[in-house]
Amino acid sequence: MGRGTLRVLQVCDQMMSSLVPSLLTRQVDHIEEGSWLDGWNEEVAGQRCQLPWTPEVPKVLPGSRILEVEGLVGAQAATVQRQAQHKLRMTVALQQPEEEEPLPPVVPPLASFPSPLPATPSTVPPPTESLPLGGPGFRWLALWDRIKGKKGQGTDTEEVCQLKSGDIVVQANDWKRTSNGLIRMPIRRTKHCPRDCVEVWVTLDARDAGGKVFFKPFEHFGSTGCLWRCKFHGVKIRSTPEMTSDICGETHLNDTVIQAKECQWVGEVLRLPIQGRGHVGWVTLDARCKGGPLFFDFMGPLEGGLWQATTAVRSLDSPVVVNPKEIVVQKGPWQRLADGKLLLPIESAQGLAWVTLLSDASDQTSAAWFELVGMDRTCLDQTGYAAA
Repeated sequence: MGRGTLRVLQVCDQMMSSLVPSLLTRQVDHIEEGSWLDGWNEEVAGQRCQLPWTPEVPKVLPGSRILEVEGLVGAQAATVQRQAQHKLRMTVALQQPEEEEPLPPVVPPLASFPSPLPATPSTVPPPTESLPLGGPGFRWLALWDRIKGKKGQGTDTEEVCQLKSGDIVVQANDWKRTSNGLIRMPIRRTKHCPRDCVEVWVTLDARDAGGKVFFKPFEHFGSTGCLWRCKFHGVKIRSTPEMTSDICGETHLNDTVIQAKECQWVGEVLRLPIQGRGHVGWVTLDARCKGGPLFFDFMGPLEGGLWQATTAVRSLDSPVVVNPKEIVVQKGPWQRLADGKLLLPIESAQGLAWVTLLSDASDQTSAAWFELVGMDRTCLDQTGYAAA
């Protein structure tokens, strides 16, 4: 093994086409003639090097490993690069062989590229790095006991709770990669946490720091009856999963839609089937693998949720009053009334009740009265889902 060194390269958007395959594999297996790595080696290495005090600028050789782009890795880095309109900093671990060692053989070009993505709809996601991108509202299943929840992104911040194996938590925002290789994720406050916690940080994946994976996706793309809320104006509804099918409507910012059945991948785009008036329409749920955005946030499941009140909520059929930040258990499927109101059957410390989840699902200004913070393990054990 030769000597190793770290280099920070400046990567601009013109280099994108040859960069993305290497980002997804995180390994420089082949240097294609005319690619950005070939340009680094032959033309402007000295201009892009961020370590001017080093005596020489070694070439990037097959075997070099891409560590990060702007602190991101794998599919996240590829997505950021596709969207970037400016130069990004990229850290590469360069292989520097000893003088007497021959250069490693060049791998044929096709070996370094992922296999073509299917053109037809599929429920199997396209090849990405091992961790899904997730997003606000996405649910994760704890794989170990005594997972520490911290008050901040850093592991040295105050501990506010501990999670158990089998706990389901809800992601609050995008996860972040720390300088030492940890993937840290913010989650919404669980019932184990003090009420003054807005969000809690946990370690999602510590493999790059010599550790293990702490969570796995729980029903990552939802199922029949799940609620999603639109993040953009004018999202097209089409008649089939295909992107070229007939347009039959639009969803707008803060519209609440109901999932009709399982999602499908069409190439690198995840398509969500939603209930319409007598038919099923299809919208794009997630285009991040193709460089686009996440179009919908997960709002809640059909049943089995743990919900935190965002305000004081009075029951519709009993004296029960749910206080702000109180966490209640969903005790059956939600119901939608003819006027668009969404009702939720819950159990609180005061007893069973029906409460309002959303005043009007068709009103874009209507705020949810509860926020999903987890899943009820008792309900999941009864249905057999948790064991699966």
